[in-house]
Amino acid sequence: CGWSCDPSGPYYEQDKHLCPKACRSERFAGGSSLPSRSEIGGVCSEPPPPLPPRSGGAASCSSGEAAITAAGVWMLIGVQTGPAHLPRRDGVRASWKRFEAETDGVLVCFLVGRGGLGPSALAALEAEEAEHGDILWLPSATLDAR
Repeated sequence: CGWSCDPSGPYYEQDKHLCPKACRSERFAGGSSLPSRSEIGGVCSEPPPPLPPRSGGAASCSSGEAAITAAGVWMLIGVQTGPAHLPRRDGVRASWKRFEAETDGVLVCFLVGRGGLGPSALAALEAEEAEHGDILWLPSATLDAR
């Protein structure tokens, strides 16, 4: 159901209309979590394949494809965000993104478009990228893309 669909989360009231209907039910109100593995059924009845071996150092979202592959990244999670949504990005960094460090082969990147950004917005985002290393720039995306 996601972080924004958690009734105890800071953006729940603002985002609850975006949450899947199943997550807005009485079952999830009051802090209940997602369905248990037994409730899901046989979706994951087979064990997952082994992770690919790491052959290089750590990768960041600004690393090229070869460096990301060499670092053993097998899952890149792209979180679409807007330039003005720093509080939301910080919320994700402070919550579920912190588990990225504990999971080999997973890289979480915030997807941000460069097109149409003013100099001050671009400078702020470049400083954020330098600090966190988790912005994946989309050079052709603009603020108008939805």
